[in-house]
This record gives sequence, C-alpha cells and structure tokens, in this order.
Amino acid sequence: MVGYVADDASVGVDVDRRRARITTEHVPRAEACLAGLDTGRYDCLVSAYDLPGMDGLDFAAAVREEYPLLPFVLCPERGSERTARRAISAGVSEYVPLAETSDPAAALADAVEDAVVEHGRRRVDGPQEELALFFEESPMGAVQWDDEFRFERVNETAEEILGYSEAELRGRSWETIVVEADRQRVGEAVDGLQQKNGGTQVRNRNVRKDGTEITCEWHNRAVTDRNGEVRSIFSKFEDVTEQERRRRELETISTFFEYDQDPGFLIDTPGEAFTIERINPAYVRQGSVDRSQFEGQTLREALGEDRAEKLERRYRECIERREPIEYETELMFQDQPTVWWTRLAPVVIDDTVEYLAGSTREVTEQRRRKAELERYETVIEALNDGVYVLDETGRFTYVNDAFTELVGYDEQTLLGSTPALIKDREGIERGEQHLRRLLSADGPDEVTFEIDIQSREGETIVCEDHMGVLPYDGSEFEGSVGTVRDVTARRKQARELRWLRRVVESAAHAIYLTKPDGTITYVNNAFEEITGYSRAGAIGEIPSQLHADARDEEHVERRRAALRDGEVWEEEVTNSRKGNGEYTARQYIVPVTGPAAEVERFAAFQVDISERKERERHLNRLDRLLRHNLRNDLNVIRGRAEGISLRADDENTAAAEQILRKTDELLDKAEKERAIATMLSARPELGRVDIASAVRDAVARIETEEPTATIRVSSPSDLTALATKRIGQAVEELLRNAITHGDPERHEVSIRVEAGTDRVRIEIEDGNHPIPEMESRLLVEGEELNPLYHGTGLGLWLVYLIVTRSNGTVTVDESESGGNRIRIELDRGENGRS
Repeated sequence: MVGYVADDASVGVDVDRRRARITTEHVPRAEACLAGLDTGRYDCLVSAYDLPGMDGLDFAAAVREEYPLLPFVLCPERGSERTARRAISAGVSEYVPLAETSDPAAALADAVEDAVVEHGRRRVDGPQEELALFFEESPMGAVQWDDEFRFERVNETAEEILGYSEAELRGRSWETIVVEADRQRVGEAVDGLQQKNGGTQVRNRNVRKDGTEITCEWHNRAVTDRNGEVRSIFSKFEDVTEQERRRRELETISTFFEYDQDPGFLIDTPGEAFTIERINPAYVRQGSVDRSQFEGQTLREALGEDRAEKLERRYRECIERREPIEYETELMFQDQPTVWWTRLAPVVIDDTVEYLAGSTREVTEQRRRKAELERYETVIEALNDGVYVLDETGRFTYVNDAFTELVGYDEQTLLGSTPALIKDREGIERGEQHLRRLLSADGPDEVTFEIDIQSREGETIVCEDHMGVLPYDGSEFEGSVGTVRDVTARRKQARELRWLRRVVESAAHAIYLTKPDGTITYVNNAFEEITGYSRAGAIGEIPSQLHADARDEEHVERRRAALRDGEVWEEEVTNSRKGNGEYTARQYIVPVTGPAAEVERFAAFQVDISERKERERHLNRLDRLLRHNLRNDLNVIRGRAEGISLRADDENTAAAEQILRKTDELLDKAEKERAIATMLSARPELGRVDIASAVRDAVARIETEEPTATIRVSSPSDLTALATKRIGQAVEELLRNAITHGDPERHEVSIRVEAGTDRVRIEIEDGNHPIPEMESRLLVEGEELNPLYHGTGLGLWLVYLIVTRSNGTVTVDESESGGNRIRIELDRGENGRS
C-alpha cells in the first residue's frame, strides 16, 4: 500500500490504474498520515511539496524521525537544485519533479517500485543487523550508547565531527562532548530515552577534542525488543554550527525585517519562477495589499504578467551579478502610477543564490519634487540674471554661474562671504533697509531696487536687485533670495534715449513714425509746425492724407517693394498744409526691423524745401531769360561779324574772325553753365549705365567735330556701372579738352575702358603739357571757381560734378609718354557685366 499525500489525487489515481502491483491511498494532509504510520499500513509514502500546514520536506523529516528506513518519494511540481539538496539531507528515497517528466504517473510509479525494492533488499532480521546497516549507510554522524548513555560505538562521520576516535570515546559519558551550560537540557532528553519515551530531537552546543565549540543537531532513538525492553540507544547527528549562525542572523534580520519602516520582501528563486516567500508589515501598509494574497505566490500570480516581467529582469540581473543592486520601477497601484526605489541583495547558500532580499520604498512624491527641483535648477542656471541666496546671518549659500560672471569672483570665494565683498557701505545699508521692509508685518512679498556692485576688477556695475524672503515655518527667519541684473547698459540707453528724444523733439525737420500698415504712432514738434496738423490730430491717421499730389500705382508699388527689401526710400513730395496751402518736402522713409528681422515700423523724415524750390523756379526762369536773350544777341553779333569778314580788308577780317571765336566761346560757356545749373538744382539719379556704349558715343561725337583728330579706343563691347546718365558728357568734355590743348598738327588721344573686381576704370591719355595745378585741383577736388578761371575750368568743373554725382572719383597723373593720364573710377555694383 502506498500513501499518496497531496491536495490533488489525480496523479496517484493514475499510478494506481496503470500499475497493478501498486495500490495508492489518498491522504490530503501530512498530519493525518503521520498519525497512522504506527499501524504499519504503508510500504511507501509519496508526497507533494506544497502541502497545507507543512511542506513536503518538513513532512519527510518528521517521517525520518520515527521511521528512518521507510521508503519516501518526494514529487514537487517544479524542481530546483536547492530543493533537491534539501531532499537528500532529509533522507528521501526518490526525488521526482513532475513537470520535468513527459509522463508523471509512469515516472512516479517507477520511483515507487525502485524505493520499495531497495527497502526490501536492505531489510534484515534482528536489531543488530538493522543497527549495523544504520551505521554503515548513514551520511550523518552516528553513535550507539549503552544503557548508561556512555559511548559504545561511533561511525567515521562522527569521528570527523567530534575530533575523537571511537577508541577515545568508548566508555565515556555524553557529558564529555556537551558544554556545561547545555548539560541540563541534554540530560532531560537522555532521561526521556532511558525511560522508553521513544525518540528525541535536540540541538545543543558540543565541544570537540581540540576545544572548539560547535553546534549539533541530534536525533536520538531507543531500540526495543518485542517485549518493549530497551535493547540499545543510538543517535545520528550533524554539525549545524553554520546553520545556527545563519539562523541567528536570520532571526536578527527577521526582527529588523518585521519592524523596518520601509517595505521589505523575500523572494525564493527556484527555477525560472520567483516566489514571494515573505513580505513585512510595512509592505502591507504602503502597498495596501493582503499578506495572504502575496506570500507563496509567484510574481506573475501576484502582480500580473506585465508588472512581473519588469521586476524579473532586475531579479535575474541581481542573481547574475551576485551583488546588491538598486533600481527604480514604475508600477500601477490602485490604478495610480507609482515610483518605487528598491535595493535588492542576493542570499547565497552553498554557492547558490537561494533567495533575494529586498527593501523598497515608494518615492513617487520625492521623484516628483526632484524633477520639479531639477527643472527649477535648470531654469536658474540658464537665467541671464544672477541668482543668490543668503542665510539668516547674511552669508552667501548659493550663487549661479551668471552671478559669478557678473561680479568676477568664483563660487568658492563667494560662498560663506557677506555682501560686503561686492557692495560698499551705502549699498549694504540699502539692502538691509529693504530686507527690514520685507520682514515687517505689513511689508511686501518682494522688492526691486537699484544697487551699485563693485566687481573684482574694481568696475562699478549698476544692477537691479529683485529680492524676497525664503519661505520659513514659525518665527525664525531663514534667509533671503534674489536676482540681480546688470542695468548699466540699460541706464546708459535710457539716458541716450532721453537725449535722442530731446534731439528729435527739437529737430527742425518733420519726423513721424508709423506701424507697418502706415498708421502714424508719433510725430515731433516740427511736424506740427510744418504740416499744421496737431500731434493728437495726426496720430492714428495715415500719411496719405497729407499728400496733395497724386501718386500713381506704379510709384506706390516701387516704394513698397523697396521698403520690403529694407531699402531707404527717398522722394520729393508735395503735401497739404492744414489750413494754409501746400509745401514741398524731400522725404526719406526708413524701415525699422526688430529682432526677427521683420519690419516693425517705419521712420519718416521730411525736409521742407518749399523756399528752395521757389528760388530754383525763379533762377530757372531768370536763366532761361538770360540764355535766350544772350543767345539771340550773340547770334546777331555773330551774323554781323560774318558779314564784315566777307566785305572787309585783311585787318577788319581778322577783327571779325576774333569776334566770331569769342562769340562761339560765349555760346559754349552758356551751354556748360546751363548743364551745371541743371545738375546743381536737381538731385542725381543713379542707375546702371552701359559705360562701353557711352564711351563709343562720346568718341563718335568728337570725331565728327574734329575730323583730323586720332582717337584710339580700347574697350569691351559691353560693360556696365552705376552712374548718372551724363557720364558720357564727362568723357566727351575730357576728350575735347585734350584735343583743344594738343598739337594743332597732330591730335592724338587714347581712351581705355577696363573692369576690375568691383570698379570700372576709364583712362584718357594725351601727349600734351601737364594740366595746370589749378585746373587739376578743380577736376579732382572741385575747387571753387574764381574769376581767374577761363572757359576750360568751367568744363573741368562739369566733369567733376558728373563723376562725383555718380559716386565716382577722378585722378590726374603723368602718363608713360610724359603727357596727362586722367582716370575715372565708377562702382560696378552687383552683376557689373550684363
């Protein structure tokens, strides 16, 4: 008969059904099975590992106390090396992990048959043979005592444990190996055996032959005959010194474990499953869990697949590293995300990690505060403003990088020092005054004031100090905190702004500002005086209300495009003066961009040129009148002189020809004067001019006038530059001047046009005598004309005006042939060659 001890009888029933020689009887509880063993009913016991009340190993140990030779098969659901070692130590006959077999019933049946056969082989007749077998095969120390409990016989294991030989112990009392403090307790066990009380188990301290104290666990039993008389007493024992040490440590740890304020847990590590062996009360409180729902459960059973998988990775890491690890895990408890800090340590027994012991703590709030603090610290460190903290004694306890950069002292120097390091007495008193305001009953929460700081280099830095008091409980002041900002530049800018405002307000020209949509936002005093519109009447309006002259759409679009491109727009406008006619102004519109390079407003400046325009009109009228009359009168004189030269004698003919020459010179001067007057009265308009074409046209006109002249030209076919449209007239005037002052028999002039990187050069060379110094200065510098200049000077002044109005330059030097070289240089602008 096989006693099958397990919750589930299905495997036992299957063994009974499949093996005719085996009959099983299902016993649900180990205690019931132990109570019935004295009937001799069972030939073999089979036990599961997980049993109510005790596990399979405890059950095996209890059986071996009373029935050391009864076959016992342990069949846990899942096996592990640790469980297997404990099973062997407990004296089980066979060990069969059911999950590791393809056919659990067949494997269990084979184990039962092997155990029973082995037991039958070992069964002998008579107590002496039984005792001999016990001594021979016991893996533990074994001792046979006489009826006075003196040593009779010991096995080799006992000799190794106690350090005595069998001969040295034979005849000596048990007291020889027991420490004095434990002898009373051991003596009570001895008395019980001698009084036929069956078996006893006792753990006590023993003394080896060399005096070393060890702890041993003893299993003692009296062997009786059929009449119940004690025939012999024998014991088996093992050295449990290390186990005892561990037990005491475990008890100490267990005490800490139970009363620790942090949640603690113990994880069993058999195979791949991690079983929650134990959790402490703090874990129950903080986790709001039921101890019975956790202890004995696997992680996956207790926590679910997802949460368990996260923890299992950490547990395997600890087992592999065999050293404590720390980690944080986010877990859901009661549908809320929580963060747990855990320290996990391996429990190593016989070089195997048997358990994992952990202490954990919910740090959700701490981590939230830490993250918030880190964000604030990041913001503080990133601030351009200096940040400081002073304790209750007025000493720096914190400064950020911006503060150290501002004052020039490093952090180590500042921390622990007082503001006297960077402030004078007046500055310190001002800060203390504001601090007293903050600490007063009706004081503000924060104050802002200006203070002068003395940097390490001795520079005075004007700063804005924004100060508050550190939060504190009770009535004890704990310190202050503040930010300082360098406002030296701001103060300077404020002064400059006030100065500029006064300049703008007192300017003689009209100035106004508009939004991008044209709405006027500011006007100065001169605007009111010139336009007749008051400040209140102009602000909020648009400038077009001032225009008296109509602007075509093309003109408006050109202006918009130029302003969009960031260009300054210049134009002449005729505006209505409120209640008093019109005025003419030269207007400049400047786009003002912001940090994002987008136009934020426009600044417009108007110069009232009404009076100048009126003078120009009168002068032009007078000029036209004089030129008309002068030209008519000179033409009359010229006609009479021609008639005289045809009829007069030689002397009068010569006089008539002189009159003709002077008349032509006066007419030429009149034309040059007209050109100069036109240029002076009108603003130059620069544009891209084809220089090569302008030079060719000028040469062609001179060749028509002077057919005997030789002009050599070197020029690309096509070359442009920025200039006024009159640039060709300047070239023509220089060519004419060179030919007029050259050798009458041999008129030779060369002109060369070249392109540089950003400039265009026009060089005119002749073989004439050097140009007089006064005329050279007139050509190069535009020196003022005086009555000593003749007509040539007027022409050279016209050249100077044309070139300078083209933003060009004129130079005069000696050519390689000893003549004159006149060079004009003009700006190519972008994409000079078309």
